[in-house]
Amino acid sequence: MGIFDFKHVKVIYMPFLKCNLNCVYCYQDHKEVGEVDVAKDIQFLKDYAVQENIRYSFMAFGGEALQMTARELSIMISILPFTVDHRIKFQTNLTLLNDEHLFVLKNHKNFVGMSTSLDLPFSLHDKYRCGTSKLVMKNIDRLADEDIRCGMIIGIHKETLEHMDEFVKDLNYLDNRYPHAHSLFCFMVDADEKYTLTEEQQEWFARWMIENNMLKHLIVVKGMSGIQEITSSCTHKTTCDWVSFHNGVFGLCPTQSMKYDAKKTIHAVMPKILDDHCRVCDVKDLCQGACNGHTLISKRTRSPYCTLLKIIFRHLKKEGRNGIYQGTASKTCNTK
Repeated sequence: MGIFDFKHVKVIYMPFLKCNLNCVYCYQDHKEVGEVDVAKDIQFLKDYAVQENIRYSFMAFGGEALQMTARELSIMISILPFTVDHRIKFQTNLTLLNDEHLFVLKNHKNFVGMSTSLDLPFSLHDKYRCGTSKLVMKNIDRLADEDIRCGMIIGIHKETLEHMDEFVKDLNYLDNRYPHAHSLFCFMVDADEKYTLTEEQQEWFARWMIENNMLKHLIVVKGMSGIQEITSSCTHKTTCDWVSFHNGVFGLCPTQSMKYDAKKTIHAVMPKILDDHCRVCDVKDLCQGACNGHTLISKRTRSPYCTLLKIIFRHLKKEGRNGIYQGTASKTCNTK
């Protein structure tokens, strides 16, 4: 049976809802510990794949995924034969990586992809992420020493723009030190707009990215009718077709915390959120309403990064681009 004979389900596995950190702006309120049985969860997903003729795209998330033991990590990786591309992705704060984890990951390095979150400059990372920048960088180096690539999700919020010289310096450092790793911008969203960039800031930052050839640091997913997502590092597309799985229960992706019956609606997706403004927008064919999760979190009727998106997408259209933008970051960038 070929891979195209299977149903494709994208699963964000959340072995833990708790986290070992308490970052200032974390959108997740889950702090409970709870009972976790990774072996039971993975066996359920395997059985479900056989029963429903499914192959997964699989990501481990949280909370913090690396709170699991090395044995639990090995059990989770055993889901590989039931994945579309024989690959597992991990989103982790990378503060709990130990020698036992590293041994397991090293033995499966061709089948796992790691990703961690950083704020730049590093001084802001320490301010917002519990003083962990040196530990995170140390563990990125440990992964690199074993030829395990680790992508970096770079948080962008209001205070970032107050430190652009340092931001550029640290971003260039990452690009030069880890030339094969992806460093992708994640634009912060919150209901109170304490961290979300203002429209004026979005316009400035969008033009700064274009002028400095920085669009390679944006996630751009090519869909049936063009680019579907450019707003952030969140992994779901406009239609939120990733589902979460925790302790035997399926739900929508973690930013939405909406539970539903998996056996009835596992292939269902959230309707695209398009308000009247979106319906007449000249870049609707590329943006497609952007990220529903961002829209819902910000309690708006459309993406809180609409201003930034329109500038970026109009630039892409002007260049005749309607697919994945593959730019090359300049070695030095002008912050003025």
